[in-house]
Amino acid sequence: MLVCKDSNWIRRIFWRNSKGNDRVSTTFPPDERYTLRFYRSSGGATTGFAMLGIMKDQKTKEQRRIYWEYPCREVSVKWRRDVVIINDTRLNI
Repeated sequence: MLVCKDSNWIRRIFWRNSKGNDRVSTTFPPDERYTLRFYRSSGGATTGFAMLGIMKDQKTKEQRRIYWEYPCREVSVKWRRDVVIINDTRLNI
């Protein structure tokens, strides 16, 4: 599993064919300050699925890529105040 910052190779692999990316989930914390969207993509027959999480701050409208996991087919999300737990990975917001 990779949880990483924005890098060029991830963008090239994941967004190479934007029509092939599926939004699989949209979730909100209890205070609804953020929107967290997850997209699943596949590089083709020889690779597995990857999951990308993009968080949008509703106040500032800023968006950030906060989560990347490969290989990954499903995503589970739990919110606790300023913490989001994505597939057992804890991120402070």
